[in-house]
Amino acid sequence: MIRALMLLLVPLPTWERIAKSQWNCLVIFFVSFLPLLALTIAIEGGGMYSLGARFNDYGRLIKITQQQAIQFQAVQAGLSLIILIAGTKLILWVCEGFHSPTTFRQAFTLAAYGITPLLLIRVIDGHPAIPTWVCFAIGSVGTVFVLYHGIALVLQPDTSVGFGLYLICSLVLVLLAGLSHFIAQIFAQRKLNFADLGPEGFLAVAGRLF
Repeated sequence: MIRALMLLLVPLPTWERIAKSQWNCLVIFFVSFLPLLALTIAIEGGGMYSLGARFNDYGRLIKITQQQAIQFQAVQAGLSLIILIAGTKLILWVCEGFHSPTTFRQAFTLAAYGITPLLLIRVIDGHPAIPTWVCFAIGSVGTVFVLYHGIALVLQPDTSVGFGLYLICSLVLVLLAGLSHFIAQIFAQRKLNFADLGPEGFLAVAGRLF
């Protein structure tokens, strides 16, 4: 949690410490990523359960059960792990395409810390008065901001390809997070009945998100 906040407040010195420490993937996962994930989904789930999941079409809160909140956060946690794994693999492929040698540890480090703004924003996403797409947009901007120094200090690419790597890696992580967010909302709408979609189904969800 502390490093995630420091990446937003003072990104350059924080990335310098991360790059210098060279933690292996397991340490990053269990010391930094997993505790942040557990804390943010717990806060988001608690907010959803106590305050309501969202406003329905008539401006009333939709109350959900504790089991529904737990199920939704379990899906959120699973999707976050998929983002981490898929993001790491895609970053490796992108670096290979740019002919920039990168290890799995470097790609994993960049992905794990790069998506922390998207995890942090869940703290306020649990409030029903704040549209979920607004939270996702803020988290995405945070990820793009955080990655700026991370690419240079963690991946250490040649200056000729550094900016291109930054753009593509940022796009990859944001798109993965967007797909994850969309799937989570569909699950909430269809499986947990947070709101009545009517016959439109998938298109109704898309209309509410975008």
